[in-house]
Amino acid sequence: MMDNGEAPNGRQSDSIETSAATLSAEENARIWRTERRALRLAAFAATLLAAALALPHLFGDSHGVRYALMLVALAIILAAAIIQLRIRCPRCGARLAMQSALMVPEGCTSCGVRIRHPERLDSELDV
Repeated sequence: MMDNGEAPNGRQSDSIETSAATLSAEENARIWRTERRALRLAAFAATLLAAALALPHLFGDSHGVRYALMLVALAIILAAAIIQLRIRCPRCGARLAMQSALMVPEGCTSCGVRIRHPERLDSELDV
């Protein structure tokens, strides 16, 4: 009789594999909360960049304000990218953003843990 969680073939039992292959609700929520924060920052930066590019058409050529807005937008985009790159898999510590173009993937390619999408969307950016 094996009471250490191993199946007769030497592998861990299904119940242990299932718990290791999914994240807890708290771990999942933390990952998606960070993802949404970075997405909101990127959307705000895109709005600032559009405003900077539209200024010359609306108010004439105002280089100082336009370049200042572009620098602020660039700084916000950089902050959003840094936030994305800091998202790590709670199981193995791999950077999740490196696995799927700066977005949270369906699962970690390093350890195979599945990352569930949130059940409730809390903003228009979460579609």
